[in-house]
Amino acid sequence: MRTTSRSRSIAAEPELGDLVYGLRSLDEGFIPPIFDPEQIDRKFLVNAADSLHATSELTAREGIFAGISSGAVIHVAQRVSQELDGGDIVCLLPDGGWKYLSTRRLGGGLSRGGARASRSRCGGSRVSR
Repeated sequence: MRTTSRSRSIAAEPELGDLVYGLRSLDEGFIPPIFDPEQIDRKFLVNAADSLHATSELTAREGIFAGISSGAVIHVAQRVSQELDGGDIVCLLPDGGWKYLSTRRLGGGLSRGGARASRSRCGGSRVSR
């Protein structure tokens, strides 16, 4: 990965014991063979409710039918955007939503889960305050 002194690599990781489809906690012992922790500048923990809500918002607002781990990425990007005065945030969305249709996790009922979207747009890449 090529970075500049101004770029940061930020990871989304599920809270220990929480099921966020497509993500696994490093604290639970799974370390992918290609993972290099030296490439990560910061890590945010995310829960299933916030991931599902961000996935739903991404579909509703931007028309991007992404998977639940992509919702975790968007949720973390929204949290990071609240800390910035300006700049770009680039999100890599690792999966599509089609494979989660049979899980019944994508769909209605998310507004009752207590998760709230941040003020930033899910698909926006420019952060300005």
